[in-house]
Amino acid sequence: MCEDGTFRVELEEIRFLEGLIGSAGLNAQKLLHGLDLPGDLFAMPPETAVSYEQYFRIMQGISDALDDETCGASSRQLMHGTTQFLLNGLAGSQTLLEAVRRLASAYNFVHGGEFNRIILRPREIVYVIDDRDFPYAFSETDGDHHAFIESVMVFLHVLLTEITDRPLDRHVTRIWTRRSRTAPGGAFLEFWDAPVRRAAPNYAVHFDRTLADEKLDGGWRADFPDGHVYDVVANRLSADRRFGLGRAYWSRRVRAAIASGIDSQPGVAAALGMSLPTLRRRLADEQESFRDIKARVLDERAKSLLRSGWPPGDVAEALGFSDLRSFSRAFKARNGLTPTAFRTGTSSLPAPS
Repeated sequence: MCEDGTFRVELEEIRFLEGLIGSAGLNAQKLLHGLDLPGDLFAMPPETAVSYEQYFRIMQGISDALDDETCGASSRQLMHGTTQFLLNGLAGSQTLLEAVRRLASAYNFVHGGEFNRIILRPREIVYVIDDRDFPYAFSETDGDHHAFIESVMVFLHVLLTEITDRPLDRHVTRIWTRRSRTAPGGAFLEFWDAPVRRAAPNYAVHFDRTLADEKLDGGWRADFPDGHVYDVVANRLSADRRFGLGRAYWSRRVRAAIASGIDSQPGVAAALGMSLPTLRRRLADEQESFRDIKARVLDERAKSLLRSGWPPGDVAEALGFSDLRSFSRAFKARNGLTPTAFRTGTSSLPAPS
């Protein structure tokens, strides 16, 4: 992962894309230019890297050109809208376990084989992909199928994130891949901050067992427009940088919004482009609450103003307290001394970092 929070993969690892484009009879230069990518991308040095977002947008371009959601990787074509059709079948699911079981079964049906299965263990729920008999349309001799299926695992993770509308990264306990221990590559495996077992008997994402019984909101929306499955994944990876940025992502965004002057929870939710219940769930996932974050922001602002010489009464008014008494009570409860004592220098509290 790069410092800006994006995940990247080198061209050498996704060289199969060039083969898919060629096998489909597509003009690679035209396709890449349409995605604001260099037309000679595949002629660049093999260590040249593209973001996950760019990778999935290339997949979308191939899918659009072929009207095939497998992008020509399978000899069994899946027409545009297949994923949306499968998602519609999840609408009656009450728990995540029920949803993933239906999803795995549906994918097996459309692909014509038992390639997906769900294993429930005392401590884990495992989404398994066994591709040993998958009807690949490209050669497996170069190990291209490893990167392809590992990217499918990323796709499934984002898909489940859409269904549950909550970050799932902390619930991933380990990752399995059939890629050998000595084989190069594996950039898609960096998506998860979890142990990776190479040379495994299959590909799998292991989640902790608590997710199995996760109740799905009756109003969830898996908004995958017909034929644009890869664009949805690319957009989420681009906009939702909680993938790979740690567990306090939404807390930091709420904190920044409050610091900018948006002091109501509905206002912050609107500024972040989500509903109020969604904001509450995402903060709860990070073991935070809007009230606590706001209290910390106001406390730090109060200390800053007091250090600058502001009278406590003016600070109380600036922070929206009803009167000096309520501000003093809140400040003392949090810091152990009154605003006046803090302002006059009797505090040993450190300056905010």
